Amino acid sequence: MKKAIVILSVLMLFAASSFATRARVDSLGLNVSPWMVQDEYLTTKYFPQMVVNYDNMAKIEYGTAPVSGQANLNLGPGVLGVIANIPNVSLTIAPTVNSTGAIYGLDMKGMSLGFGLTYGTIGTKNTTGAINGNVGGSYGYAALGHGMNFGVVAGLGVNLGKNMPLDLGLRLNIPSYYTIDNATVNATGVKTAQNQTGKTGIELAVDGRISLPGDMMANVGVSLINSTNLILVETFNGVSGTMLTHTEDATAGTNIGFTIGVEKTVQVGSAMVIFGLDPFFNSNSTTETNANKMPGGVKLAGDNLVGTTTIKIPLYVGVENKLNETWLLRGGVSKNVWDLTSTVTKGKDIAGNVTSNTTADVTADAAPAFTIGFGAKFGEVSIDGNVATSLLTNGPYFITGAPSAFASEIAISYNWK
Repeated sequence: MKKAIVILSVLMLFAASSFATRARVDSLGLNVSPWMVQDEYLTTKYFPQMVVNYDNMAKIEYGTAPVSGQANLNLGPGVLGVIANIPNVSLTIAPTVNSTGAIYGLDMKGMSLGFGLTYGTIGTKNTTGAINGNVGGSYGYAALGHGMNFGVVAGLGVNLGKNMPLDLGLRLNIPSYYTIDNATVNATGVKTAQNQTGKTGIELAVDGRISLPGDMMANVGVSLINSTNLILVETFNGVSGTMLTHTEDATAGTNIGFTIGVEKTVQVGSAMVIFGLDPFFNSNSTTETNANKMPGGVKLAGDNLVGTTTIKIPLYVGVENKLNETWLLRGGVSKNVWDLTSTVTKGKDIAGNVTSNTTADVTADAAPAFTIGFGAKFGEVSIDGNVATSLLTNGPYFITGAPSAFASEIAISYNWK
C-alpha cells in the first residue's frame, strides 16, 4: 500500500491540467466510444444500473476539475454511488459544468435497475453598489458568466441469453449558461437596464448496448436536443420602473443524433485488442429571429435559417497488454474514415421572402489520433493514466526546451471487501 501511495504521489506531481474521467477508456484510443469497454466510468454517464458490478470501491481522478471522485457502497438492498465534481455530458452549454450527485443500482437476479440525479453550477455573482437603496450600482455575474445543469440518468440491465447482457440507459440534462446577465439600478434603487446573453436547453438521449457471441458488442444511441440562444436588451423608466424598450435576438435550435456501432475484442497472447466502428449521423437546424417585443413593436430583421448535417465513420483500434502481475500498457489509434459536413443557409426578409440560399459541403481528412497509457495494480489499489500527447509529439524538456507534462490523466481506485 505504501509503495502504491508513493508512486501515485510522484505521478500526480507530473500530471497535466487536462482532465477527463475515463483514463483507461481514453488510453485505448483518443475519444474512443466508452461503450466499447467494461469500465466503472459508464455508471455515472450512461448505464447507472452497472453500479451493482462495482460495489465497495472508491475512485479519484486528477485534472483540471481539479479533482473528481466517486465512492460506491454496498447497502445490502442495492449499491449507492456518490459522485463529486463529475463533468456532465451536456452538449448545449460551455464551459462544462461539473456536477455532484448520486446513483443507485439494484440487482434483482437476472435484472438490474439504476437511477441517478446530478446538479452543478459555475460562475460567481458580482455586485457593485446597492441593489436597493440610495446608492446606484449594478448587479449580475462576472465573466465568464454563470451556468447550471440538472441531470437525470436511469437504466435497465437484463440478460437475453447465455453471455448476452443488454444494457439500456436514458439521460436527461436541463442546462443553461449566460455569458452576460446583469442589471443596472440608479441612486434610488430603480432598475434602469437589463442585459442577458445566454443559452438554455433540454437534452434527451437513449443508449442501448448488447454483448454478442464471439466477444463482440453492438450499441445504438439516439439523442434529441432543443436549445435557445438569447440576446436580450431592456431599458426602464428611472422613476416608475416602467419598461421602455425590449428587443431580443433569439435563435432556436433542434439537434437530432443517431449512432450505431459494433466492437470486436481479440485476445492475442497476453494482449487484448479492440476493433471498433461507430458511425453517427447528426442533424442540426436553427432559426434566428430578431424582434421588438414591446406592445405594437415590429420585427427588426428577417429570419436566418441554418441546417447542418454531419456524417462521420470513426474507426478505433485499442490494445491493452499485461506486462506482468503489476503493470499494464495501453495504446490506441482513432481515425475518421469518412467525415462529411453539409450546411444549408437561408436568409429571409421581414416579410418572410427568401433572399439568400447557399449550400456548403466540407469533407475533412484529419490525421489519425493516438494515445498511450498505463495501468498498475498494487493489491486492492489500481492506478490508470495517460501519457500526455505533448510529450509524445514534442519529446521531453531536456531535448526540446518546451515543457511537457508526463501524464494528462491520472486515476486511482481502491476496492474493499
